[in-house]
Amino acid sequence: MLKKNWNFGVELKSVISEVDEKAKRTTIIADVHTESNTGQVLEEGVGYVDLIVVAYKVPDGRILIGAGPVMSYYEFKQPMQDRLTDEEWRDTLGSNPPERPEWTSNFANCS
Repeated sequence: MLKKNWNFGVELKSVISEVDEKAKRTTIIADVHTESNTGQVLEEGVGYVDLIVVAYKVPDGRILIGAGPVMSYYEFKQPMQDRLTDEEWRDTLGSNPPERPEWTSNFANCS
């Protein structure tokens, strides 16, 4: 019989205990394309960690449900002169996060 571990966060914390706080942050941003004609950049950002729940079939035919952390995703255009740093991105997430891309509504409930 499998041992149920309801303290996943506690277990994970012990695994990464020697990693510094800055390296544990999931909230990062990068500009991935610059459009000189419009003066905008395409920013892609990772926000806070979300929970994913997935149903899957195992070889013996049973259907199980698994849950775990997954990165949130954002993409948006930004004026070239206002490219975001990771710190500015964290501030934006905390105060006025952008909408997530429409295509993520096919698999994510981002409400």
